[in-house]
Amino acid sequence: MLDERLRHAADEAHRVAGTFERPRIEQRRVWVFSRRLVPALAAAAAVVALIGVGRIVAEPRQTGDTTSATQPAIQINADPPVVQASRAIPPNLEVPGSAVEFPLNPITEFLPGDAAYIRSFIPIADETVAIGQTGDGAHRVFLVTGPLETAQPDDGSPAACIIDTSGTAPSGSCVAKQDHPAPLFGLTGGWGTDTGPEFRVVTGLVPESTSVVMVTTPRDTFWQIPRGGIAFFVLQIRPDEDIEWQFLDTTGVVLGTGSNGQ
Repeated sequence: MLDERLRHAADEAHRVAGTFERPRIEQRRVWVFSRRLVPALAAAAAVVALIGVGRIVAEPRQTGDTTSATQPAIQINADPPVVQASRAIPPNLEVPGSAVEFPLNPITEFLPGDAAYIRSFIPIADETVAIGQTGDGAHRVFLVTGPLETAQPDDGSPAACIIDTSGTAPSGSCVAKQDHPAPLFGLTGGWGTDTGPEFRVVTGLVPESTSVVMVTTPRDTFWQIPRGGIAFFVLQIRPDEDIEWQFLDTTGVVLGTGSNGQ
């Protein structure tokens, strides 16, 4: 009887002790699992963070490359289609302080007067590019390609024309398209005013890498950042006065020179 009571007491003591040890054992298992889980989570978070940073670093670089390589032309008119010429990269050099800027501002709207005057040269254009305008729209310049229609023997021949649709005297300068994509840079025309001063237009195609065009007259030097590979100046000079010009890249390297005496 005594042995049976002792055995029963031992079993009961073991049962009671088990109710205290089991939670502690389970707690230990959870604690061990937690100790293993925290470093794993930290490592995973670090990997995710590194991947995120890598994407943040890579995405602007990729976006920037794509933008610079595939930047679409800005269309300013749908019928007829007219696109806005992009501005050349500005020079990374000090332009002489005595030089006067003659800027070409973007053309953002195609006017009925532009279309009417362009059609007098090329009735149906293959392509019309808005090069730029001077001042408050005093001169609006377009590069237009298509079959030329003038009073000359080469009516209907493919041509490229730089056309000024406004100003004191609207005008245009054209070349056969198979020879050049636009008239070469130089003195193209002029007019006088009631007060006496005479003005000359100096315009044309410039080398592809041109960042700034410098035109020197007997009195002043003028400079311009071209648009669409075209430069356009209207300067107060007489027909008998000599002028010279230079094409410079972004660092100031001379790409070409010329004068009206050539």
